[in-house]
Amino acid sequence: MIPLPALLGLLGGIALGLFMAFRKKGNKLDLLHYGSVCGLIGFTLGYFVMLVVPAPV
Repeated sequence: MIPLPALLGLLGGIALGLFMAFRKKGNKLDLLHYGSVCGLIGFTLGYFVMLVVPAPV
């Protein structure tokens, strides 16, 4: 099960990557590449946020 901050980072990263590739007029492989790389970066940042921000009690 993926924690919520990591999931939000993953989805936000994918959306940002697709937007960047679409704006640069990339083809389908560019969209896939940008989306996957930015998604992994967002996923990693989401996990770091989960470590730094304390859970609500």
